Amino acid sequence: ADVARDVNVSCDVDYVLHPVYLPAYIIEFERLGQFFECHVNGHTGEFYSLEQYSWSKVFGLTLSTTTAFAWSLMGPATPLSTAFPLWCLTSLLPSLAIGLGAQFAPLIQRFRRERRREREAEFGHVEYEDDIRHRQASREARKRNAEYRSRFEREQRRWQKQSSGDRQQRRRQQQQRQQQQPLRRARPSGPTYYQVLGVSRSASLKEIKAAFRKRCFEEHPDLKRDEADKKRANERMGQVIDAYKTLRDPAKRAAYDQSLMN
Repeated sequence: ADVARDVNVSCDVDYVLHPVYLPAYIIEFERLGQFFECHVNGHTGEFYSLEQYSWSKVFGLTLSTTTAFAWSLMGPATPLSTAFPLWCLTSLLPSLAIGLGAQFAPLIQRFRRERRREREAEFGHVEYEDDIRHRQASREARKRNAEYRSRFEREQRRWQKQSSGDRQQRRRQQQQRQQQQPLRRARPSGPTYYQVLGVSRSASLKEIKAAFRKRCFEEHPDLKRDEADKKRANERMGQVIDAYKTLRDPAKRAAYDQSLMN
């Protein structure tokens, strides 16, 4: 190594590219029946979008400027019969045309940009083809969402038009069916529903609800790691749910207390 001067070394170098993602926000808005996107850089606050103009402001600014210029050329001595037609031709109509052009300028720019991208895609720019397909898919998705929204609104209006008496009648029938369902009687050798929840027979509804939440947290199968513990927790959880369904209903609770006394 002391006498070595020229050394050729052959080695392989591996590298990994790590992309850096910056926060970005895409704001979508509708104008003139078309959807536009505004991309906001969350790091610098800069935004990129097609320019949107207010046709009324552009019309007012152009009209005031052209009117002042026409007035300076005609002078106060010009009769009204001559000044008004000249003002319409030199100020009003051009300002109106410029205002309408500013109103539809985003649509024109968007149309020109899409045509340019389509032409560039014909010459081998695959990324523009993907962009066009993505935009077409976005338009179709927006149309589908609009159809789903209108269908949902129609169904919602139809539901609201139904009589409230019919809904109350169905609710009463459902309550009657629930009350007529046979109660699951506690086994003589097993714990009662009060013992399952850990409350006394004189417990209030508030105490029963609190005990039910506590037992659910203690016996929830997702909190168990062993499969055998999960299986036992499932069984105990079923008992807790059955006890709560019975004791929270006054009619079912009274029938259950009667069965315990019998």
